[in-house]
Amino acid sequence: MKRHPARILVPALLVLLAGCTSLTSVNTKGEMGKAIAEALNDTQRMESDDPLVDLTWEMMLYERFKLVPERYGEASFKNLKSYYAYKEVRRWLLDCPTSEPTKCVAFLFAYLPPVDYGALTPELLREHVEYALKVRAEAPWRAQFTDELFYHYILPHRVSQEPCQAWRKLMHDELWPRVKDLPMQEAALEANRYAREYATFQPTNSRDQGPLTTMLRGVGRCEEEMILYICAARSIGIPARPCHTPYWTYTDNNHAWCEAYADGRWWFLGGCEPELELDRGWFAGPASRAGLVVSTAYGDVVDSKEPVYRRATGVTFINSTPVYGDTCEVSILADAAISSEVYVHVFNFGSLRPMARVAAGNTIVLGRGDFVLTAQTKDGPVAALARTWDDKAAAPDVLAKAQVKLTPDGWKQYVLGMPSPSAGDEPGPVDVHHWLRYPNAPRRGKGRAGATAQKQLTLEQKQSLRDASNTRQKARDQWRAERSKLTPEDEKLIAALPGDYPERARKQLARCGANTPEIMSAIRLTLRLWDPWAVDVLELGDEKDCFEWRATTLSESVMRAREWKNLWDDPTWRSFILNHRVQNESNYILEQFLLPPPKGVVEAELPENAALRGLPLFKRKAILNDRWAKLLGKPCERTSFGHIPGVGEVYRARRATKQNAAVAFAKELRWWGIPTRMAASGEWVEVLQDGSWQPCYPFEPENSGKVKREAEAAYAQPGRLTVSFMRDGGEYPDAQAWRDFMLCRVDKGFVEPLEDLEWKENACEVAPGDYVLFTGARSGRGDVCFRSVRVHVESRQTTRIVADCTLVREELDAVELASRKLDSWPEAKVSGADSKLVTLQEIVGDKPTLVILLNTNDEPARRLLALLAPMQDEFKARGINVAAIYVGKEGREDWEKRATEAGVSITLYDDPEQTLFQEIGATEQPAVLLLTQGGETLLWHEGYALHMPQLIKGAMRWVK
Repeated sequence: MKRHPARILVPALLVLLAGCTSLTSVNTKGEMGKAIAEALNDTQRMESDDPLVDLTWEMMLYERFKLVPERYGEASFKNLKSYYAYKEVRRWLLDCPTSEPTKCVAFLFAYLPPVDYGALTPELLREHVEYALKVRAEAPWRAQFTDELFYHYILPHRVSQEPCQAWRKLMHDELWPRVKDLPMQEAALEANRYAREYATFQPTNSRDQGPLTTMLRGVGRCEEEMILYICAARSIGIPARPCHTPYWTYTDNNHAWCEAYADGRWWFLGGCEPELELDRGWFAGPASRAGLVVSTAYGDVVDSKEPVYRRATGVTFINSTPVYGDTCEVSILADAAISSEVYVHVFNFGSLRPMARVAAGNTIVLGRGDFVLTAQTKDGPVAALARTWDDKAAAPDVLAKAQVKLTPDGWKQYVLGMPSPSAGDEPGPVDVHHWLRYPNAPRRGKGRAGATAQKQLTLEQKQSLRDASNTRQKARDQWRAERSKLTPEDEKLIAALPGDYPERARKQLARCGANTPEIMSAIRLTLRLWDPWAVDVLELGDEKDCFEWRATTLSESVMRAREWKNLWDDPTWRSFILNHRVQNESNYILEQFLLPPPKGVVEAELPENAALRGLPLFKRKAILNDRWAKLLGKPCERTSFGHIPGVGEVYRARRATKQNAAVAFAKELRWWGIPTRMAASGEWVEVLQDGSWQPCYPFEPENSGKVKREAEAAYAQPGRLTVSFMRDGGEYPDAQAWRDFMLCRVDKGFVEPLEDLEWKENACEVAPGDYVLFTGARSGRGDVCFRSVRVHVESRQTTRIVADCTLVREELDAVELASRKLDSWPEAKVSGADSKLVTLQEIVGDKPTLVILLNTNDEPARRLLALLAPMQDEFKARGINVAAIYVGKEGREDWEKRATEAGVSITLYDDPEQTLFQEIGATEQPAVLLLTQGGETLLWHEGYALHMPQLIKGAMRWVK
């Protein structure tokens, strides 16, 4: 790029006239100046052949950085200097006519997650900055943009832990013409309609796919829907942020949704779940019962007007619980000084789980209910039950403040529980249980203040926008369907694959949806070498990989693995070399690994990558291990933002956490033909050498092959734990991990569930040591009856214990399963498949019937259908009919698709005007009723509940 001579010569002359004879003699003041001087020295040593020119550009950039807030100016300049494409970014910023891009870059780099130093390319950085500034200048509502709203909630390039993608320009160009003339609230709603046009809810695995992947795939779980909406909103200048509850209190699972700023306040909405107004969503009722609701901001929000839950590296967590429900301020005391953070636990997914943490000596604001608090003191762990509601009041009432004293006895009572007798011929459970109660009374708080009065669209105008959006959605669904089809040439190619590959290929391509053309291109490329192994790679990946692969990267991965095929037996080669999937890393960019040596590493110390091929495998491993240690230095701390990176991203970033380094290191070792897997700890890898798996540490090549002291437990010979589960006085063979029980460690002052154990027939292998097994069951209201049993496992020995999953029914209210009763048969009629009108009594007929009233346009209904699928045989065996009544009109045309996806076969009726729904007095969907032919109500439950199968099974016991 040609530069004006004055840009270089004038500042250079000024420096010379100031008497600078070296870079270290630059006249700078304060910490910022010291950072500049250090950066200039780094520039001379590492990056520039012309120190004088480099110095000139540094001083010009320094002038721009003078406008950056002091609180992060020093950090952002240092961070930017360590970015792999720093010189390119510097040239761009100096070419900009204003300092605004520099301010934006400085803010982003002040809080940039470690992974993004390699994942955020200069092209992506520039797109995000330029289009964020574009909407700041052009949005009709730009007068509402404070610096806090713009920098924390519009500018950021990421929302959570998704991979970096080029979403901003694409979304802006598609969405801006639709919103530029709308009021701000209506623009926020239109952005959600846009997000819904591209994707709807479907449960997926725990790693976050990027918004572009969600758009291509057409589905995502709640966090991925949230990410998609927030990106869409930010692309048009609507400040938006993620909001979530870490765990529900009254049912298993958690949830994430969105908050958007408009007309003077924050509003909530469900991502890809558009409503006609803001502050509406199926989760509003559940959120009013949440123990903690957290909103998240990129960066450090200074002088926040909202209550800050806690601050972490690069992120501020806002405690939004008071917005959604009534709260209580909990103060924590202990006999001895607390030496750790205080952890707040709820029961979720089979055990106590840490939901929140607070520094010792502070207070925390929680929703209403019961919580187990734990901490460490110099005398050992302590715990107590915190109750934030008044159980003695006539109607359960939330408290304003509560004080809790943590004690060793509380730790023994609520965490350690009781030792269990050995399971013998007549095992007996230990009948010591605890209740966690979660009252569900109308809230007293008012939530957020009202918005600034702004004229909004009429209902007819809103409906017109919705109709247009539905038309676009159908067009995009049709586009995906067309791309998912195989051409006649594709069919011919697949039919010619060897062995059972045709059947396997079709099964995998069915997962790939709109990405089918890319996958077929990869299959063609690999078949030129007579290798059908692209199909194997797809089988080894998860459902998100199917949409992240590109033809060139997939075929390249197969061709590289082909080099090492003859060195290993097929299972080893397939699982630990051909398999690209190591953990939950992103596969969005699978880059060429043949990279030049990283900066800061003397080239003479490393052989060329091509030369590695001629070395023995484990000489190769040693060289690569040394390279990684020199590349990364010391491990970074984990942050709340950022995905697990690939190899190329780590090489560019030149930094990583222990887990991220281990994943990327494992991928590169596989790339070089060395069978590698992650260690159980997730912080180092294991390499197959001489027939055994040996540890290898990315940051410590000198310890390769050694079992370090902190790793001894992971390599000790495991023991076997066998559990006999009891329920209601008898055996309970159907107990399931995550639903009914969970084995946990408790040696760190909090409960740590062991989620990766493989349970088979109520038994698993586990490292020797001390554990606690939690069991629990929920009532219809969501209260938990839980127990904890101490477990000691010896190496190479079998430990047998007894655990009880009973819901102690004599302690329940009479309405625990049937929260309401059907006093008489309603008169309203619904239509069947033949358009015949029938009453609810006629639907039930002469058999007990499970009646479900639902609308599949939201997440709870779709989850419910999936939960019912495994129970269909049991319904038939018990003589119970199942009938679904579709409430309303929206989404009705998708019923068959939703039922097929869930794998359920249910007789469907229609209640388009919601007459039956309203007559029986239902208020939430889905509503589940188990009715006998005489009209007796055995179960009545409304709203979201992941433990619905347990409730239904409990009610079926009363079917005669």
